Amino acid sequence: MLRGDIQVSPTNLIDIFAPTLTGSSWWFVTVYAWLVFLLPFIIPALHALGKKLHLYLIVFLVSVFGFLRYVPLFWIPIDGLLVDFIIICVLVCYIRWFVDLSTVDIRRLVACCIASFAGVAISFYGQFHFDGLLGSTFANLYNGFFGSPASIFSLAIAISVLLIELKMPHFSSRFVNAIAKLCFATYLISDYGPIQSWLWSSLFPFTRVGVGLGILQVLLVPTVVFATCLMLEGLRKLLVGFFMRLVGPYDLLNKALS
Repeated sequence: MLRGDIQVSPTNLIDIFAPTLTGSSWWFVTVYAWLVFLLPFIIPALHALGKKLHLYLIVFLVSVFGFLRYVPLFWIPIDGLLVDFIIICVLVCYIRWFVDLSTVDIRRLVACCIASFAGVAISFYGQFHFDGLLGSTFANLYNGFFGSPASIFSLAIAISVLLIELKMPHFSSRFVNAIAKLCFATYLISDYGPIQSWLWSSLFPFTRVGVGLGILQVLLVPTVVFATCLMLEGLRKLLVGFFMRLVGPYDLLNKALS
């Protein structure tokens, strides 16, 4: 605002201070917030279904939203990332509640991943070598793999990797966990509209990155941005923790309400 990049208006103020209300700044956070809001209704409903009906629901959702919505003959009245997140939630709940990991075969999971990547490759070439309905379906499936986390190929790879990870021996590192807790901030900071424009249009435009040091600079710039975002998030967490210890969350809430 001080630089004049953002015009002062009620819409922009809401977008800045309550981005999940508009969704224009952080789509992932907005969709995830909606999912968290719906979870108290989704989880009891899934529990009420039982194992058999839960599995039928998965087959229906994956068939409709993972495949049929990419066939031009079908029109799905509801769509969007929130639907994709709900489908993933239904799948993960089934895995957590009903899947016996001792019966899971890693070789089959790896084969499923390879088959899914092969399906993506076939879709890529099929969209150029087939006309009409088949060519359009291949094109939609290929684009859906990159545009939807609930496409048939995306789900096959993601669920296979999840099950492989659950089968692997547990690994824990305090350093890795500490970095992981800060990583989400790299998205929140660098993907915010004005910051994104300042970083990649003014500070590090592609016309300048790589001109001097070549590939080394191309690798160095994102690494420095990533590290800077981590440090900013770490500082923010320290300040918030200090403020909460100083004031106390309940006292802060009571003061805000009064």
